[in-house]
Amino acid sequence: MSDEALCLGWRTSFVALQRTSSVTGKLRLAWMRQLYLDEMERRHPQGFANWFDSGARAGSDPSKFLTPRQPPPAAQH
Repeated sequence: MSDEALCLGWRTSFVALQRTSSVTGKLRLAWMRQLYLDEMERRHPQGFANWFDSGARAGSDPSKFLTPRQPPPAAQH
């Protein structure tokens, strides 16, 4: 799973958790969200810590803290 897919899973699982009414469904989603958090922290410990230090929310997007940003291509002359 790519970092982008991991972050998307985190965000979409928040929406799914809000929409689920069954206890079993909520437990399953909470377990999945814990797995997402564990994997984010395993892959990017410093970025994960920075995300939390910035005030991470349950539905927030951690991608800017976890995925490297590529600089824009240099203009060619």
